[in-house]
Amino acid sequence: MEKNIEPIEISTVVHVPADIAWHVWTAAAHIMQWNHASPDWHCPAATNDCRAGGKFSYTMAAKDGSFSFDFSGEYTIVEPDRFLAYTMADGRQCSVRFEHAGAETKIVEIFDPEQENTRELQRDGWQAILNNYAAHAERFNTMVTLHFETHIAVPPATLYAIMIAQETYPAWTKVFSPGSTFIGSWEEGSHIRFVAGDDRSVAMYSCIAVNKPNQQIIIEHLGVEKDGVLMTNGPEIKPWAGAKEVYVFLSESGGTRLLVDMDTNLLYKAYFENTWPEALVLLKELAEA
Repeated sequence: MEKNIEPIEISTVVHVPADIAWHVWTAAAHIMQWNHASPDWHCPAATNDCRAGGKFSYTMAAKDGSFSFDFSGEYTIVEPDRFLAYTMADGRQCSVRFEHAGAETKIVEIFDPEQENTRELQRDGWQAILNNYAAHAERFNTMVTLHFETHIAVPPATLYAIMIAQETYPAWTKVFSPGSTFIGSWEEGSHIRFVAGDDRSVAMYSCIAVNKPNQQIIIEHLGVEKDGVLMTNGPEIKPWAGAKEVYVFLSESGGTRLLVDMDTNLLYKAYFENTWPEALVLLKELAEA
């Protein structure tokens, strides 16, 4: 059989700027979401020390548990937002080029083939992973506004108070994350931090842009605070910074019609479409009890 000697080149154009393209390519939390060639495979674990001399390891596994392996290597060149090269554990080489084009980035990946599978099979497999990456990056970078509403049989003033009180807020937001709560004030113009679980070292940093008691609340999400360090810029923040949650309280039939509009990226669209209705049921039960 003829040996697979010549490197294989694949490419795609992703509709995100280069800094976001780089971030999604190199952040372990993102790698775990896009690094698979078919729907019956996934990447349940990933570590990535993206610097010259740094090492990476991605676990590739069949979802049915029948097979898994670690894809690993060491970086030889790292030029953020532009280029990286690495040596795989078996000695093969790979390079990835990020070609800037405004709001788009072309990704060109060149890798040495292995000898067990045909060039066509390897090209198709790596290209499928690259296509998954592009789709994931574009979902991460695309914002949408979701709308939810419900009728709750209490006056707007009662519902307004229950929604934002320190003792009742966790009861209806636990659907999103157990232990959800807030630190700060709901006063208009004030900053507030939203946290979840027992870990208070990481918080969503937000501003109460509008608070008209019993009528409307608008929250603007500005960034993330981690271990006391505030981050309001950068490729992980930029796609969603400025996202808003809008709550409108309308008097209706002896109760309140609560309208909720929230901005999110396409990665989390399905998640919020599932969890918001559940949260509203909890809020309704809490208020009407």
